Amino acid sequence: MGNRFDDASKRAARQTDEELQGEIGSLSALSADSMVKLFPKRDDQEKLRDLLQAVKSATDENAQVAAFREKMETCGHIALRLVKTFVKPL
Repeated sequence: MGNRFDDASKRAARQTDEELQGEIGSLSALSADSMVKLFPKRDDQEKLRDLLQAVKSATDENAQVAAFREKMETCGHIALRLVKTFVKPL
């Protein structure tokens, strides 16, 4: 027998996931389905959103590079996974 809050918790988690995926989709050219396949963990999706927001909010290329550099410590594995997705193996 589950906790009486289990259903509400599951609904809230689904809603949060959908909102996060929608937010990521608005910041990138990839579909929400592609993002979920690349980043199935919510934590990785949140880091991706943070990285995309930082780069998108910068006004020029130098500011974008600086924002990207700033996020590398916490989001480096996210950036690497994105690059690997778009680069064909030699």
